[in-house]
Amino acid sequence: MSITPRALEHTAAAIAADHLGVDRSTVSVRLSDLRGQLAVAITSPLRVSPLGRGSTVGMVTRSQDAREAISRDLTRIGGSTVGTVTLRVTGVSMMESSRVI
Repeated sequence: MSITPRALEHTAAAIAADHLGVDRSTVSVRLSDLRGQLAVAITSPLRVSPLGRGSTVGMVTRSQDAREAISRDLTRIGGSTVGTVTLRVTGVSMMESSRVI
């Protein structure tokens, strides 16, 4: 079975959106060949907790974790070995927090 480049691009965008916590429509993906492996370039906002609330994981750590997860999942689902994932964060999206009264 073979996956078309366009389908692989859509799959990569959906995986990235899931791991970055943002809507698929805000994610842009460009795929290229890197010595027989897949090079993935992603441009997207990153969903984060407001300062002082929730997770203490910083943006850098969160983006690194997302890159690793995107690489792992795209390799598993798309069947191509991912060589690199480059992530360009274009902004942040704040997580909504529920208030307990």
